[in-house]
Amino acid sequence: MTQPPARPQVTLNHLYLVLDSATLAAVESSAFLANEFSHYRKATTQSAGGRQWTGTNLFGERTYLELYSSGVQGPVGLSGVALSVEQPGALDSVVTWLRGAFDVPIRRRLVEGVRAGRSFPWFHSVSVDHSRGDSLRQVYSWIMEIHPDFYRVVQQDTTGPVSDISRKRYLKRRYQPERMVREIVGVSLALHPQIAIQFGSELKALGWAVEGSAEPGRFRALGPDADIVVVPIAPGDHFGIRELRFALNRGPTALRIHQLGSSRLELCPTQARWTFGVSAAAVLPPPLSC
Repeated sequence: MTQPPARPQVTLNHLYLVLDSATLAAVESSAFLANEFSHYRKATTQSAGGRQWTGTNLFGERTYLELYSSGVQGPVGLSGVALSVEQPGALDSVVTWLRGAFDVPIRRRLVEGVRAGRSFPWFHSVSVDHSRGDSLRQVYSWIMEIHPDFYRVVQQDTTGPVSDISRKRYLKRRYQPERMVREIVGVSLALHPQIAIQFGSELKALGWAVEGSAEPGRFRALGPDADIVVVPIAPGDHFGIRELRFALNRGPTALRIHQLGSSRLELCPTQARWTFGVSAAAVLPPPLSC
């Protein structure tokens, strides 16, 4: 019997979340986010085939966040969890492990970007093609492997070795260590139990340590440098990312809170928590302990 290849380390790469218009407007008009919290950038990205999307991005050293408006990008709460490998060719092993865990198609494609009217190889993408109805499209997850040509074409970086496709190299043009944010270290999502179970199975197949519970669809997954918490969605509640947790380069000396539309950002000296789908009058979780 042929042994499967060694399972490569799969790490958190970035997240995206579709926000209601009022919350996105509050985010985009926040001087604190733009000038202190992290490198902040609103941009339109284009891929080959004519697809393009406009989002507000906040960058850490190895991880980042994309925020979108509802409508073209999907309903409020629609979320994305992008994982990645940092060794060339490691995605081949990922495909083998996923095929061993799931009896459904494993999708693989090369995503091409467009810069100055010319296309270039951007990243390889792998995802599990679970059978879901449109009403269960609450989170998209995939694993990325950056194509080496990205650095040469987009970053005009020819000094690094071809084998370096790390997240840190990918974001070195964006990360600003003088800002507060260093890294996204945790995310919590509320999902339909069926989706949660599928997502947890993916993370387990990718080598994350998944700690389940007696309640279907509730688990915590521990990755190399981040954790993902999933809870079943309550009837009538909002789905998708509910909370993000950050490690900070620096923070305020005491608890500081920013209300941004239906979200709340709390900051302590070394950590921050951003909670979505809340209002100033809502029953909120206890504030961070600084």
